[in-house]
Amino acid sequence: MRVRTLTPVTGESHCDRGVANTRALPALVGLPDITVACGQQQTVGAGNEWPADWREAADRLDGLDFAPTDAVVDDADAAELLASIAADHGPVTIIALGPLTNLAVAIDQWPDPPKHVAEIVSMGGALDVEGNATNGVAEWNYFIDPSAVDIVLRSGIPVTMVPLDATNSVPVTKAWFDALTGNRVTAAADAVHDLFAASDRTSSVSTSGTSSPPQPRSIQQW
Repeated sequence: MRVRTLTPVTGESHCDRGVANTRALPALVGLPDITVACGQQQTVGAGNEWPADWREAADRLDGLDFAPTDAVVDDADAAELLASIAADHGPVTIIALGPLTNLAVAIDQWPDPPKHVAEIVSMGGALDVEGNATNGVAEWNYFIDPSAVDIVLRSGIPVTMVPLDATNSVPVTKAWFDALTGNRVTAAADAVHDLFAASDRTSSVSTSGTSSPPQPRSIQQW
């Protein structure tokens, strides 16, 4: 697989910090020259917003300190870049780990979307399980921009959805975190560990209001 671009979207990071962080992360795995472009900052239709404290944490990546990289920041926005790459190198596979806003805007620029995109793999949705968004029904990525989800699903492009039904069954456990702690041999592993460790330090109050041992908010089962 060749990664041609990474594009932040109407997700937790704001545009400037999202681009800076996205430039830095590929460098950890030896891919410092991947083109990055800023994503859409507004939803396609009526949407919802991430909690402000989540966005603040995402902007700073919970305090990770990245060295400068040589990654290229494209002058085009993310939707334009996606459309251009798919037209020049398609059909491509798109892995969507956040809301589908960039992709929905890009699809509007393709006269024949299935010609340019072989498959979309989307982490989002909740089918037969309770949602994790504030309405108790939806999953956060799709809750942010439901209109974009509608555009993507109606585009004719094959979509593989990875919903909460699947991700709930593969939680990050304390055993996994402990194994990572004892087997860090790459810079990427160090970064993943440090993100969870930072998350650990930010969760220290129980629902009863009394102090409790800090627990990583991303670690589901202890």
